[in-house]
Amino acid sequence: MDSITIFLQTLTPPHQALAATIFTWSLTALGASFVLFARNISPRLLTVAQAWPPE
Repeated sequence: MDSITIFLQTLTPPHQALAATIFTWSLTALGASFVLFARNISPRLLTVAQAWPPE
């Protein structure tokens, strides 16, 4: 884990911003693919995902 931190610290600020953008985009695409390929999502799971207490 320290090697990743050291690597990111050696990057220039524009490259750090690019790496952060790619990481964020990747997580967004992963979440969107879950939504696209999920057939039946229970209402309770949706409530929990929105951080509301289940009824």
